Amino acid sequence: LIFHTLPSRHSAERVLSRERGECGRSERREREGGRERKREMAKQAYGSSSQRSDTDEPPLLGSSASEGWSSETLTALRAVFAIAGGIMFSLVVYTCWTDGSPFRKELLVPWMVATLWDFYTNQLVIFAWAFYKEDSAGARALVLFLMIGLGSVTTCFYVLYHLLKLSPGQGIKELLLNPKHLGGKRNPHAGI
Repeated sequence: LIFHTLPSRHSAERVLSRERGECGRSERREREGGRERKREMAKQAYGSSSQRSDTDEPPLLGSSASEGWSSETLTALRAVFAIAGGIMFSLVVYTCWTDGSPFRKELLVPWMVATLWDFYTNQLVIFAWAFYKEDSAGARALVLFLMIGLGSVTTCFYVLYHLLKLSPGQGIKELLLNPKHLGGKRNPHAGI
């Protein structure tokens, strides 16, 4: 019975030839047609651009070093981070107002302790980016102090702050990288 369930030699050879890329013309055409359909769908979804027509890179990241976010994308990103920061700030204020201080012994159950460790580990990673992004010790200290005290509120507004400094045509590289690593000159008085 076991031998009857095994594939035949012919089907095993076919599978091996596919894995090696030795597929037939019809299979090759089918694959190429699938890629073309995906490109066409992406063009319809994101609009066609002569610069983007031959790339599979998402438009949000830009398809080249010189291409960045559109004005609409920047506005949407700014809105998302402003709303998220505003909601988090409101939630913290509301919770403190209605429930009192978060520094009560009865709240420090094991899951809360684990959640705090998890949260502040994430904040450490985000602060590492802020430490890299900011040049002055004062700006770094302020961001650290605010991240420890306000957490996600600070993170949202810190990203929003840097999004507001971007112009249309700039993108993820200008948001994440320190300007001195982009080849541009940084204003020594810029920053937080």
